[in-house]
Amino acid sequence: MSERGQFADRSEPLRLAILQRVVTPYRVALFRRLSAEPNLDLRVFAGDDLPNSKVRNADDVSGIDVVRVPTKFIQIGGRTIVHHQGLLSFLADFAPDAILTEGESNLLSALGALRYRLSNPHVAALHWSLGGLPGEPMQRTGLRARLVNLFRKRFDAFVVYSSYGKDVLRVNGVNPGQVFVATNVADLTKHVKASKEISRESARAELSLDERFLVLFVGALTKAKRLEVLVEAAESLDPNRFHVAIVGDGEMLDWLASEVERRGLTHVSLPGRISGGIASYFAAADVVALPGRGGMVISEAMAYGCPVIAYQADGTEFDLVVDGETGIRMKRGDSEELLEAIESVALEIDHFAAMGNTARDRLLGRFGIEDMSSQIMRAVLDALGRRNG
Repeated sequence: MSERGQFADRSEPLRLAILQRVVTPYRVALFRRLSAEPNLDLRVFAGDDLPNSKVRNADDVSGIDVVRVPTKFIQIGGRTIVHHQGLLSFLADFAPDAILTEGESNLLSALGALRYRLSNPHVAALHWSLGGLPGEPMQRTGLRARLVNLFRKRFDAFVVYSSYGKDVLRVNGVNPGQVFVATNVADLTKHVKASKEISRESARAELSLDERFLVLFVGALTKAKRLEVLVEAAESLDPNRFHVAIVGDGEMLDWLASEVERRGLTHVSLPGRISGGIASYFAAADVVALPGRGGMVISEAMAYGCPVIAYQADGTEFDLVVDGETGIRMKRGDSEELLEAIESVALEIDHFAAMGNTARDRLLGRFGIEDMSSQIMRAVLDALGRRNG
């Protein structure tokens, strides 16, 4: 019998608690899918929006059982530590069979899950995280690394964003049989629907864009995005042939505006943060460039049939961006390589348009909210088996 079959045949609903700093908008579709799973009683425990950050709760969490836990924010060395007050009491009221918690990003809640299990040894504890980031040492050394590894060994199973994250855990001593890859993607149903409702031509007309080759960046404008690489590459692009749109806001916006003006980059636009019309930008784009950190934008772009140029994002590029088939994965990540990648797409635009379609087919065939839900369910059942087998 399959793991999903074992799950469906339980006489009592399995009670799963998910611990999150907040219920972000990009998690809503996944939590709704899990909430609709037969014989699963899901409850999400989350706190208040993090001050001065984009870590915020979604406006609409209908269809999800969400408990808002009183939150205290503790500042340590420039880092905000989230303390969900009374979490153990909230868990006791729910009496979960398994707890899936964010890892080090929500450290106190993760420790709370392990503490709850001390009094309830039948409860499975699962760790949900990136696993690791490309460009950082896969195997870390030092006291902090040893403490992190000791912390992780207390969990029964792991859910990671990508196959790269699984490799990082394996290198650091985690049994790969305990690691489940729920490739972190956007709500593809929403984006595919939008892609069918708006054409490239109508999108460009709506945005007052001409027929120049459109290079698109979407995301928070932070240092980790390495936008200086995109600006440097843009300086060498022919302004009569190319347009670069950098969509988003954040700490780097003022620097970008001044740098674009200083360099005289009339073919680079900074529309700012777009909340309602981002589908038009994806539909209008010829390629999406991601020179630094990110991840969700990869699956969003691919849902519109748009090829992606990525460097060291969040690890999901190892699963989604197949070099030469669904996009380009840069090796050095410098402006010269990015320039070459953009120009190669422009020179073979028909080939890369077909590549974009391949990207969409690959995405829809293998990834999505359904796959994420399935992998989480497999992880929960495996963890329960290890804990109580």
